Amino acid sequence: MNKAAVQQFLETGGDFQSEYDFKKLSQYLIAIPPPVLSQEPDIPHLLERVMKSVHKVLLNEISKINESTDIMKSMDADFQESLEIPATNSFNYFDVAQLSYLHNKIEKYFKLSFDLKTEILNNKIELIKAMIPLVNYLYSNPMPILFRTSRLMSPADRSSFIYSRKPLRRLQSLRRKSYDINLKIHFTPPPFRSRRKNIQFLNNLIDQGLAAKKTGTTYFPELEKEDLLYLFLKLPVSPLFKEKLYPLPPEAELTPEYIKEWIDNATICVAAYLKTEDYDRADILQILLQRFIFTDLYPKLYEEPTDIETLNNYNKNIEKFRKKNPIEVGIKGKYIKEGYEDKPVEELFLIDENSKSPIDWINLSEFCIAPIDAAFCLAKAHEHLSMMCVLRAAKANHPSKVENFMDKMPGFDDIFEIWMAMMSACNLRDPFCILRHVMKYSNLPGYKGRLMSAITYLEASITQFQEENHE
Repeated sequence: MNKAAVQQFLETGGDFQSEYDFKKLSQYLIAIPPPVLSQEPDIPHLLERVMKSVHKVLLNEISKINESTDIMKSMDADFQESLEIPATNSFNYFDVAQLSYLHNKIEKYFKLSFDLKTEILNNKIELIKAMIPLVNYLYSNPMPILFRTSRLMSPADRSSFIYSRKPLRRLQSLRRKSYDINLKIHFTPPPFRSRRKNIQFLNNLIDQGLAAKKTGTTYFPELEKEDLLYLFLKLPVSPLFKEKLYPLPPEAELTPEYIKEWIDNATICVAAYLKTEDYDRADILQILLQRFIFTDLYPKLYEEPTDIETLNNYNKNIEKFRKKNPIEVGIKGKYIKEGYEDKPVEELFLIDENSKSPIDWINLSEFCIAPIDAAFCLAKAHEHLSMMCVLRAAKANHPSKVENFMDKMPGFDDIFEIWMAMMSACNLRDPFCILRHVMKYSNLPGYKGRLMSAITYLEASITQFQEENHE
């Protein structure tokens, strides 16, 4: 066969038929140079041996690729098993959450790398399978053409590594981080293993609650280690877990009556665990358990937002009210600082720390999860507002300078207008929602006189703003 015919075959494939693109096959073919042909006495036998050898090499290569694919599938199965997440407890919760996030990322990059390698191997098998008919054709129709087997047989691993290098590098980095966190989790002991220490922890917390209890109530602010109590109560070692009081059944109707009954039962359960029948300690437990259940079920127990129309009407009246001066809205002169008679009422709460503190407390109520905490914020707002009024009336700067301070605390009719002024100056996004939240659960333990009194002021102020038009 002359040189032109060989070149034409390399370009077009001649009468060789294949569904595979011949141009992709021809890059692995090369014509035997004429000087080599002239030196070889028996070219036909040489070509026959070469084609048999190439055929054998191709079949062997397919076998190797299939073996590599099987190994990769096995590695994939092993990899999935390695992504098991350790059991969660209160001490390793954040580590496990971080590990779970990392495992999701690792799985993503492993799949990306695996898919790239699989695609490369499958493409190579497809190429080799398409090459075999060409070998058979050249065996039956000898031509001075050789196969570039070294190029065809370049390791698939090298190609797959080049194309998957970036995800592979990221995968290795994530795996190292995952290993470090796994190690940390493994060496972190499970919490609350000692019943004696658990009881001691609970009793210490109750003692702190008793010491922090506010006068005239069973309420106390959140304690420093209260978050650890929440973690303990969720564990299998807790009395709530053992008595099946936690977790709550999914079918439970979360009504105020159900929540109150749960708090009562949980208090009895924990008191029995502590072997105490002291009523004062039970009162502290009720507040702790109330906070726990509202925190655990948030936002299920929180109120739905108020409708836009109601809020818009309320805010419109608030805006009109806050622009009026204290005399116009009916605030008594003894509660108005000299020089502020003609200023907008909202400026009464910008004078000093005493005037700012009621606003701070009432704004804080919107961020409370447990309704009793929100009610306490309202009570503190009322308390600081009353102090402000007494100090203004006495023209003093500190309650210690006022004699018989409690006797001078203003009554409802005396302070209601300045309560409304405080409401107009605060930044509550949805006061209706706060009111519904504290009113709905006012049957729960801890709602004593001063808390309910503050709720009454809030309700009266909101109602007044909602119904009246302050022109």
